[in-house]
Amino acid sequence: MSVIDDDRSMDVERVNLISSLIEPLLKGLHPGEQGAILADLLAIWLAGHPFALHDQLIEAHVRGVRRLIPLYIATRFGGNDGTPTH
Repeated sequence: MSVIDDDRSMDVERVNLISSLIEPLLKGLHPGEQGAILADLLAIWLAGHPFALHDQLIEAHVRGVRRLIPLYIATRFGGNDGTPTH
């Protein structure tokens, strides 16, 4: 199990705080710019791990993102069918 899949290995409040600090920097940027910034940060994160773990970490990361999408659609955009309402 990777650290991404194991919530016990992280301080969720700290993660939420740091995310809330970064979010305003991304808000209003072109989606391509947002994606490029997130890709850059992901690459920095992966570079700090052994190459042999990169694929496993990317897969775990994508699983985590997929689990978060419906939560954010429902809580931030008011949709409950998986479709943003904005």
